[in-house]
Amino acid sequence: MTKHRIAVVEDDPILRDDLLDYLELRGHAVAGYASAEDFHASASTRDFALAILDIVLPGDSGLTIAEWLRAHSPDTGIIVLTSLGSSADHIRGLKAGADIYLAKNAPLDVIAANCDSLLRRLPALPADTDIWQLVRPESVLRTPGGSSVHLTWSEMAMLEALFEASGQPVTRANILRKQGRKDTLNNERNLDGATARLRRKVMETSGEELPIRPCYGIGYQFSEQGSLIGTPIPSHGG
Repeated sequence: MTKHRIAVVEDDPILRDDLLDYLELRGHAVAGYASAEDFHASASTRDFALAILDIVLPGDSGLTIAEWLRAHSPDTGIIVLTSLGSSADHIRGLKAGADIYLAKNAPLDVIAANCDSLLRRLPALPADTDIWQLVRPESVLRTPGGSSVHLTWSEMAMLEALFEASGQPVTRANILRKQGRKDTLNNERNLDGATARLRRKVMETSGEELPIRPCYGIGYQFSEQGSLIGTPIPSHGG
């Protein structure tokens, strides 16, 4: 399948992650944002072939993103995915620049089919020439685009556990064990927050989406190819 970059701007984390997971499984490069402000913070460093936008967001409306894209990236496909279903809302969405206006209760395969319909006219992204690299002696994550992200000890431990699994899911308990922490409910919640912060850190530093995906009821997985450089870090720490 042709690979395109797709942005999903949605403040509901469950729906956003479902969309990201489904579109990634279909071969696309995806990035998720919880607000218009988060999207604009990285838009200057990433070109998206298509954007899926909620309208009601914290801060600026998704319609402001649609208008911005039409002014600055007129070839980008825009799908509005919203719970606002009135004719007036539909018309406002199309006037703001949306190509397609869908209800949030649309099935994932219907959303994906609409994405494919818009993307058929767009060129494929060039293939990545590099892979993610975790450089243990330097506590650095190197991205496929060539950026270096400096990591804390706990971030290193988490990524090492994920890289060692070679794309398979890793339980929260095993990640916490790698970090030298007990498997408690509070530590699991802290891990979820730390994972979200790390994804933001990588995006802000490199403009690239860190491919850590939640595996509901299990933990996390690193969904792209990664390489470990150097000797393993100790399985304990602060």
